Amino acid sequence: PAPAPAPAPAPAPAAVKPAPAPMKSITVTTRAKPLRVRQTPSLKGPILSRVSNGSKHKVLQENKEWYEIEYAPGKKGWIFKKFTKITK
Repeated sequence: PAPAPAPAPAPAPAAVKPAPAPMKSITVTTRAKPLRVRQTPSLKGPILSRVSNGSKHKVLQENKEWYEIEYAPGKKGWIFKKFTKITK
């Protein structure tokens, strides 16, 4: 008798996407002056706005010594990490 055909391989399980990392929240910790919000993560980047000491923001992304934040509804910019602290 002829050998039985090999069973078809089981389909690979669907790739499970990892859950996105939870966003950090930061609090601005400048001394006297408001912190400058820049268009790019660079001290040479154009200034878009300023955020006050004690203001809280969600971090959208990080780039070395910079955080991208939403400083106003629908408006994003970069601030220097040195003048922030992570809040819970």
